[in-house]
Amino acid sequence: MPWLIADFRPVGLFSLKHGEATSTGGKSLLIPTPFAIRTALVDAALRIEGHQQAEEIVTLVKGLELALSPPEYVAVSALFAKVLKPERADAARERAFQKTIAFREYVQWWGTLGIALGGSEDTLERVTPWLKHITYFGKRGSLVQLEREPTLRSDLPSSFIRLQGPDLKQALPETFMLGLIQRVDEWGSNLSWDHLNVYNHNTKIRVGKERVRFDVILPYRMTQSGRGFTVYERTEN
Repeated sequence: MPWLIADFRPVGLFSLKHGEATSTGGKSLLIPTPFAIRTALVDAALRIEGHQQAEEIVTLVKGLELALSPPEYVAVSALFAKVLKPERADAARERAFQKTIAFREYVQWWGTLGIALGGSEDTLERVTPWLKHITYFGKRGSLVQLEREPTLRSDLPSSFIRLQGPDLKQALPETFMLGLIQRVDEWGSNLSWDHLNVYNHNTKIRVGKERVRFDVILPYRMTQSGRGFTVYERTEN
């Protein structure tokens, strides 16, 4: 199967909360999830081809295989920040927001993030221009920039990890590589443009239906840690 390879350089710090995190406990993933990558592709495609093609674009993106090559190093900075959260409806106070403290993590990549898309040559040819218009993955502000022209390969390079895996909460596989486990979100088989359209308030994305979760093992080991930071280095398995 052909693979389209694109390398992205970080422009800012990356941040994307675990799907099971709370609003005040924003522990970040180290890499973008399949859900974030596919949604970024749809966002770029709509800006190029228009919303009239939305259903077709979502169907096309859903059929792509995904793989990822993590950066050589990642450094995670943790901090507490003052934030405003909506006041509870049952609170007898004349205010819309309340002040509170939230935990946040921000990830700095050292090196490139490789994204690989697998599919037919015709599909990958159509997708190629979209990659040039992706400016962030995950949380808005996690800015990236395409480093070079995407390239087409007949096979997947060994440095890439397929973004598919078992749910380790259910059962452990017989063999698996050593590394850091990340629980990621992916598009469910039921997801459609109606679910992604932010102007459609009648259709919700449900966990286990339109949003599914599984575990990916990243080839990282911790090399340094201290008060408020942790550094991970990529290993070769």
